[in-house]
Amino acid sequence: MVQTILRRMLLAEVLLYAVLVYLLVGIDASWLTIVGVVALLALLWRLYLTLVSRVLARLSSRGPTVHTWHWGNATKALFREFVARQICFGWSQAFPHLALGREPCGGPGGVPILLVHGHFSNRGLWVKFRQRIAAAGIGPVYTISFTPYFGDLDEFASQLAARIESICAETGAAQVTLIGHSMGGLVCRRVLTMHSHSRIAKLVTLGTPHHGSHYSRWLLGKNAQQMRIGSDWLANLARAEAPTQRPPTLCVYSLFDEIISPPESSILVWARNVPITAVGHYGLVFSDVAATEVIRFLAKVE
Repeated sequence: MVQTILRRMLLAEVLLYAVLVYLLVGIDASWLTIVGVVALLALLWRLYLTLVSRVLARLSSRGPTVHTWHWGNATKALFREFVARQICFGWSQAFPHLALGREPCGGPGGVPILLVHGHFSNRGLWVKFRQRIAAAGIGPVYTISFTPYFGDLDEFASQLAARIESICAETGAAQVTLIGHSMGGLVCRRVLTMHSHSRIAKLVTLGTPHHGSHYSRWLLGKNAQQMRIGSDWLANLARAEAPTQRPPTLCVYSLFDEIISPPESSILVWARNVPITAVGHYGLVFSDVAATEVIRFLAKVE
């Protein structure tokens, strides 16, 4: 599971710092020096992990995008992405049960909301976004974690359909609202083509590669192959959903998303598309602007 991998990575990092401290103590370094060196290395390591995706995005980008590059917004996006990743991969996804607490949360009497994570993530991704939705009195709010994390998108769709049915049975609701981040939005669209499409009241996608992403060639797993631009899976999805009744759909995406390459791949022609700036891929689920757009959409009576 994703949380197991992240926990082992954090443990390995702590052990490396412990060895470094031992070596520095052995040469009589002051504790101020020791703390400074460890803190600097921890910061540089996390900056490196954030910047790698930016570099890979640049290497994988093909052709121009329709938006104008703005260094101020790009810098803000990078900073917010850095913070979001520290929370996601250093805390909430490594320890999702501690980060999220009891489920469901939010309003008890409304249409249930199911949050659907993306590639190499789990339910802990939604730690802040879930709080924002619950604070708005919308819900109840549920989550899901797919397994195996490098699996087939069709299998994920089957897991999602089963989760929808279990929530409907638990709450007595006839429908649920789906909110999918990145790959999760594609899984939600796949569910629409299945028998469970009548269970979907509304759909929200956040930074979803609806038309694929060049960045996917750097990722592992069958699901990554299915998310590549021009993949058979994406073509089959578009054909399968053509005759399907579509629920009211909101598509929020960032013009500075380093994972969705190009960012315009997140545009869904039959949805209401809302671009936002100065946030990155994981930053979308921590963005107050994105959360506000989603809350307005969910509160609106269609």
